[in-house]
Amino acid sequence: MSKSILVIGGTGFVGAHAARFLANQGHQVFIFDPQAPGPKVKWLLDPFGDKVQYLKGSITDLSALLHAIKAHAVEQIVNTSAITDVEVLVNQPITAHQVMVGGHLNVMEAARLLPIERVVNTSSIAVYAPKQYEPMDEKHPVLLPTEAPTIASYSSWKLAIESSGLFYHAYHGVDCIFLRLSAVYGFGMNYPLYVKPFVEDSLRGRPVRFDTGGDMKRDYTYIDDVALGVSLALQAPPDLPSRIFNITLGGPMTSAGRLAQAVRELIPGADLEIKAGLSEFESRDVKNRGTLSIERAEKELGYSPRFGLREGLEAYIQQQKEYMEYQRANEGQGS
Repeated sequence: MSKSILVIGGTGFVGAHAARFLANQGHQVFIFDPQAPGPKVKWLLDPFGDKVQYLKGSITDLSALLHAIKAHAVEQIVNTSAITDVEVLVNQPITAHQVMVGGHLNVMEAARLLPIERVVNTSSIAVYAPKQYEPMDEKHPVLLPTEAPTIASYSSWKLAIESSGLFYHAYHGVDCIFLRLSAVYGFGMNYPLYVKPFVEDSLRGRPVRFDTGGDMKRDYTYIDDVALGVSLALQAPPDLPSRIFNITLGGPMTSAGRLAQAVRELIPGADLEIKAGLSEFESRDVKNRGTLSIERAEKELGYSPRFGLREGLEAYIQQQKEYMEYQRANEGQGS
């Protein structure tokens, strides 16, 4: 059955792909964001015409959010908004809190006051404390008395979002779900994770060099699997046993060095070099990364990732090629 769905942060990477996936399923999608869609997002969403509509508004403005929900008879909400700028996360934590936590509370209040069926929030494995066991499941500790958050205030505010959401669920009956994501990659990604320069610079014939980072391991998750997870979470029955799920590839992690080799195999002539070791930031980040369990999502949501690393890279490369061809064909036309 078609739904009216509001995707907050819908001009961002995860939000735009979630909107595209949901529109392709026949839903009416409204993307709510202070920033208008950029060229890549426009290209991604144009095939769906009026099935995806842009609404200018900020998650920090409760009245604007309420108006958008009421004006478009929104039934479900997907909240993908976040601050990912490390400079802001480290040195302007109050600004990050206003957007991430304050904005989230606006969404929870809107869902409490209006007839919203479900809210799906994108969270992060950054909430996990340094690895205590593997595979790391949703019961893994998120706080330790001896360790600071791994990714600055981002980890703290994502954890606050989950905790406050569970409060709204328990005390006000707000039907909300939280999806913990890991190293999401694909067309339109912003945070590089080594994947973006490996793929996009190689397709442009540019050499790529990193003096460190080859040993950094992540659970790289292709964006379409994240969008699938969002869709399944929206469709899941109201009596779900759990409210927090890992939505990742699962299984063994991949090092940046292995990632570089995979791109070399898929893009002939790719000139990539990444040396062993970890950067200062990665030395902190790596502590909370381990093999992730997706058993809970498989059992309760019916989630099963469709893209292994090679398949995800192939899809990313193909989409990036198509966009580059579109750019060349529209040079001089403002594209």
